[in-house]
Amino acid sequence: MRFFSFIITAGMVSGCASWSTLNTEDMLQDARDRSVLTSQAHALANWQEETFGGLAAFPGRTFRGEPMTAQGTPDANGVADVQSWAWSEDGKEIIIHHALEDGSYGGRSLVYPKTNENELAYSYVTSAGFETLGTFTLDEDGSWESIETVEGHPTITHVRSRGYERADGALVSESDYLTGDEWSRGTSFVYTEFDGDVPEVWTGAAE
Repeated sequence: MRFFSFIITAGMVSGCASWSTLNTEDMLQDARDRSVLTSQAHALANWQEETFGGLAAFPGRTFRGEPMTAQGTPDANGVADVQSWAWSEDGKEIIIHHALEDGSYGGRSLVYPKTNENELAYSYVTSAGFETLGTFTLDEDGSWESIETVEGHPTITHVRSRGYERADGALVSESDYLTGDEWSRGTSFVYTEFDGDVPEVWTGAAE
């Protein structure tokens, strides 16, 4: 009886030793995998900051923009704009989804680095049936300028925009429109962080 008890006990100890060894190896591999993922995440974050500059701080956040007049005062006749920023699945592009608060207009932008150039490009598709292609120029102070070519709009052929972050954290965005040979003042918004959602755009289609 003692003999069998010894075999059973020895078998249990042996099994525990094997499990312990396997478990330790799994944990070590797990730690190595996590270390690699952490290293990759840091490398991607550094690349995003170097490539997108101040814009890299916006993905993961939503902003609401109050319309402003050319004189820099609130525009009582304007409609607020809501936009959310996100990284693409691989973290190599910025996706901006926006819509006016009344649901009358919206669109989606994709911002990405231009090949072999210290510049960002973007495409913008709208709910109004036109789209644009443009480029961003980022300045060292965190401000940016963009120029875009408009396709499918009945009158506007180009848009130029300027933006910067104020000391209080608000984002200022201004734009001008080119119609024929004449530039005119476009929209101006002051954006602050917002915990709501981007409104759904009303298409006018029957339910």
